[in-house]
Amino acid sequence: MLLSKVRQKLVSAGRVSMHLNELTKSTLNDSSISRRLAQTSEDQLLKVSGVLLGKIATQETNPDGYYGGYRLLGMDGTRFTLQKTEAINAKIKKSSSCGYGASAPSEEGFGRICACALVELGPHNPLAVRIGLGNEQEIELALQMLPLLQSTDLLIADRLFGVGYFLDEVQKSNCGALLVKVPRSQTSREIKRLEDDSYLVEVDVRSRKRAGDIINTHQIREIRYELTATNANGEPVREQIRLWTTLSEALSYPARELIDLYLSRWEHELY
Repeated sequence: MLLSKVRQKLVSAGRVSMHLNELTKSTLNDSSISRRLAQTSEDQLLKVSGVLLGKIATQETNPDGYYGGYRLLGMDGTRFTLQKTEAINAKIKKSSSCGYGASAPSEEGFGRICACALVELGPHNPLAVRIGLGNEQEIELALQMLPLLQSTDLLIADRLFGVGYFLDEVQKSNCGALLVKVPRSQTSREIKRLEDDSYLVEVDVRSRKRAGDIINTHQIREIRYELTATNANGEPVREQIRLWTTLSEALSYPARELIDLYLSRWEHELY
């Protein structure tokens, strides 16, 4: 039934019962299907996504999706607004944010749920998705997908992931390399300046339960540059950007190349 629902969404025509009949010859009606789909478990959703999602590109067919021998992957999340029903309101916690904190919505507000996807850059093909059925935030969903990364992957992500905690988890995974934007609030300590004017820095990993507790430290390469954009009034605005990367060799992976790679591959940062 899940596959018939997916098929209906892809085809954008016909009732779910029609697609189910074409796939399995079942004669269940739409109301029966709806009741059964309401009982779908997270494990079932993961199994279906595991069948539907997967790699489609190679270095030959997607040369722009590779850099220095690494396959380029993007990770990002979004929020979905849910229908306002008693069942949903009872299950979804009072949180209106999936990233930088949470606040209780107004009584007339709608519940929201987070999702996070791992994407093959170039074709923008989804490799995996996780949905916060247990009220997980975006970074928690992202951590669930880290085991899917390979030693030949370069993960590109936005500033939500440019924190010590996520860096610590990446270092424990099989991810080949990381290129991530760093928020202004994240501090680092300079150790030395490298040949391309990037820096080797030290980063504290703070506990997510008690921010005052430092549970680990890591050394990582930090790239700094200035980006000029235009605001809504047509005025030029300059922003200081920081990137972290585990590609530590400045001569092999120059800062200018990594800046261009981030801007060209992580397209939503451009607007």
